[in-house]
Amino acid sequence: MKIIILFVGFETAIETESPTRPHALLNLAGSTILGHILRQLADVLDNEIIMVVTAAQQSAFAPWLAQHFPNLTVQFVVQKASVSCGHALQGCAERLHADDLLLVAGYSIVETDFTQLPVIALDNNATAVWVTDNQNEKTAGICWLQKGSTLPTQAIQQFDELLAALQADGVTVATTTASFNLDTRTTAGYFYANRRLLGLGYGSPDAIERSYADDFTLFPPVFIHATAVVESAVIGPFVNIEAGATVRNSIIKNSFIDANAQIEAAILTDSMIGEDAQVNGRVHTIVLQDKDSINLD
Repeated sequence: MKIIILFVGFETAIETESPTRPHALLNLAGSTILGHILRQLADVLDNEIIMVVTAAQQSAFAPWLAQHFPNLTVQFVVQKASVSCGHALQGCAERLHADDLLLVAGYSIVETDFTQLPVIALDNNATAVWVTDNQNEKTAGICWLQKGSTLPTQAIQQFDELLAALQADGVTVATTTASFNLDTRTTAGYFYANRRLLGLGYGSPDAIERSYADDFTLFPPVFIHATAVVESAVIGPFVNIEAGATVRNSIIKNSFIDANAQIEAAILTDSMIGEDAQVNGRVHTIVLQDKDSINLD
């Protein structure tokens, strides 16, 4: 089986993306979006892996994969960022018919039994298996295709259109439901994925013990990198603090604090603080007479 992971052919809208840190390498629950996609594929990662990427994505992915998945062999197929899903797949045309295919959208973190997809196809006399979201019938960004299947790439603009294109082409498609599907294309979806993954245990197992030792208050689940510094703070729930970051005299919940960021005297919620960014708040000493009021910026 060949696994093709598409990182082009769709749009994302998260403010902390950049050319040097593309969407798939945004931090998420102790790893990155790409890291969680690959972890869910762990049972089938011994197959050939093809990533369809832009040139900038390849430059960013290659060193990250070498560091975090050193034993994984990946072939890159480079495409323009603006191409449709169908055109992205056409770039792999010579690879589309020799083996069974597992197509994966590079924005979805999906838990399902990937080893059972060929069995589901066989049981249903199907040549394709479409994995659906467990909340509704939309795609979970996963499609399995039997060796030799025709893939109607010309008709596909978005991954979600693949099912209709296959059915229109006369392909017999079976469906199965994912245990969970986390779509990270939007800011809301990204934050939800973080909450869900941290809740599933992808945070820091030693965070509570560390809060006692370092004297800060913790509301799990959270991820705090071993090299992050947290002092006199209230952290959580659903917070990621990455390597080298420093948080002092602050209250933070449901937020991302990226590598080497510096947070001092701040109250943050639903926030994304990028790498090497600084947030400096203000500590107030106030004497307020009876029945007076004040607004603090």
